[in-house]
Amino acid sequence: RPCDHYTDTHDCTQDAGCVWDTATAACADSPCTAHCDEPTCTADTVNLCVWNSTTGDCWKKTECAYTTKTDCDASPEKCVWDNLKDPKCQKEKCTPNTNFQ
Repeated sequence: RPCDHYTDTHDCTQDAGCVWDTATAACADSPCTAHCDEPTCTADTVNLCVWNSTTGDCWKKTECAYTTKTDCDASPEKCVWDNLKDPKCQKEKCTPNTNFQ
């Protein structure tokens, strides 16, 4: 799916070929997709690029890309399953501490 079709931050960032551009508040192509070889791809740690040896492509590592509640809750990335709107796995959100004085 083309990145510009995503209007939601979560859906955009779950696509390995897309990143959310905060400057334009829009979904854009990940810089990882421009890397054509494994050394260049894996050297790009700023954009969290990972090489797919099966397809020979470079993609962005997606966080919380789990499709079941069990896998999501057990994830090392501290993901949580959200059943409120439409069921999906997402990064655990911070809760502001209102108990300080």
